[in-house]
Amino acid sequence: MHARPRRGRVRRPRAAGAAALAADPGAAAAYAALSRSARHTLFLPLLKARTPKTRATALKSILKVFG
Repeated sequence: MHARPRRGRVRRPRAAGAAALAADPGAAAAYAALSRSARHTLFLPLLKARTPKTRATALKSILKVFG
């Protein structure tokens, strides 16, 4: 019996979200004030997005929260 190679979880870079928050000090402070679960809930659509278009839409909606 041959073992199948494990499919690792694909991690998408968080650079887009980090760069967007770094560009706005107010947004960075608001993000820092969020709980861990609130951060996860906020970024989950971005992490689950499969296409660049969907990721861009998710990032825009995140920035609206802080905007």
